[in-house]
Amino acid sequence: MNRRFLTLASEGGRPVFANVGAIVPATGAIAATDTRKAPGFNSVWVERSDLRLESKQLAVNLKPVTANPRLKWELSYALLDAREKFYGFTNTAGSPFETQWGPHLQAGRQTIDFFWRDFPVFDVVYVSAAIRMLSGQRYTPMITGDVNGDGLSNDRAFIFDPAKVGDSPTATAMRSLLATGATSARECLEKQLNSLSARGSCQAPWTATSGMQIKFNPQKIGLPKRATISLQIQNPLGLADLALHGTNDIRGWGQTIPPDQNLLYVRGFDPATRQFKYEVNQRFGSTRPQQSSARALPYISFSISLDIGVPRERQLLTRAMDVGRGRPGNKQSAESMKIFGTSAIPNPMAMILQQAESLELTRVQADSLASLSRKFSVFADSIWTPASRYLAGLPEAYSSGNAYDRYVAAREKTVDYLLTLVPSARTVLNASQRRKLPLQLSNFLDERVLKFLRSSSSGDVTPVVVR
Repeated sequence: MNRRFLTLASEGGRPVFANVGAIVPATGAIAATDTRKAPGFNSVWVERSDLRLESKQLAVNLKPVTANPRLKWELSYALLDAREKFYGFTNTAGSPFETQWGPHLQAGRQTIDFFWRDFPVFDVVYVSAAIRMLSGQRYTPMITGDVNGDGLSNDRAFIFDPAKVGDSPTATAMRSLLATGATSARECLEKQLNSLSARGSCQAPWTATSGMQIKFNPQKIGLPKRATISLQIQNPLGLADLALHGTNDIRGWGQTIPPDQNLLYVRGFDPATRQFKYEVNQRFGSTRPQQSSARALPYISFSISLDIGVPRERQLLTRAMDVGRGRPGNKQSAESMKIFGTSAIPNPMAMILQQAESLELTRVQADSLASLSRKFSVFADSIWTPASRYLAGLPEAYSSGNAYDRYVAAREKTVDYLLTLVPSARTVLNASQRRKLPLQLSNFLDERVLKFLRSSSSGDVTPVVVR
């Protein structure tokens, strides 16, 4: 880049790396050859790694420690402090060779997230919702065009004070912007009147994005549990905005519209006064939906899916039964088949006893849980002993459907008995201990979960297939 030829006194002494004759009066464009040490080259880039980015973050997360299915919410807050070192070639008001420190230009210096998962409504539908709020994006009042001759459209705007530039078109337009422009943009400009704008000195308003999902309990509406029915609402805030205000007066709820950071457009140059001529962008800093084509359209989708595959338990049972019956290997013994059946059904009392230290169980509580666990184990053994003998004794040409029916019958009897013990197991623990239970263990104390697992872990019993 050549040495500085011109200084714009009307713009806070902005340096221009070109002489007056190299600037086209009608457009304000600068002849590139006049700004180069070697006119035979346009731009020569050298990449260096001598800049830095410093960031610190504070995060806070709140959520209830409870097994209550109506209280599965979570609230988090994050504060990010990020600063970066940059060259004037990316954002300049003086020499592009100078380095400066400034705020990292990004949305979400502050972030608030709120989730509510699977809120039950009469056990018919389960509602999940999420909303994210972000502090507005930082941006810089810029000039569309190159006024300092470095070959890049990266110049920060000079904020003209309308009271000091008379009745020129620029002054009139600036007065209009300060009177009717976006609130955050007006506040930013008013703080910097009659000066070169600072990098990242403006900030857009907060934005919010949201989503919602409604899942239906298929068994409550007469469908097999193999069916999955859900209603997805993308951007429900935008949907509410449309419903309340109509398409012609939407307020931008649920939208993340980037602010327009172009304050000035170069429209010419006056060689006599050595001043660029500008047009003021009346949409500067605007995030209004009517002035932007960037929108997150709300939509609703309804989906129904049906699992037609063989249940996982049947696949595992058939694989175990086929060993020694048409497949290499020895047949499973009655004991191994018993282990196969009982291991698929949880014993929540025994699992709680394994957490005795962290739950701070008393001696009375431990004895009560051990008694319930023994009852369950004895009953499960009485069911699975004959069932496992039957399965182990099947001939090579056996019916996989009949074998699976016997397996399911034993499983259902075992879970039905477990359902009679679970209420007692829950009452043994106090509220504080129930809140400390791991999520999976807490689910095994939920009667709805056990009823869902009664026949299989997923899906209903498929029609019998005779082999």
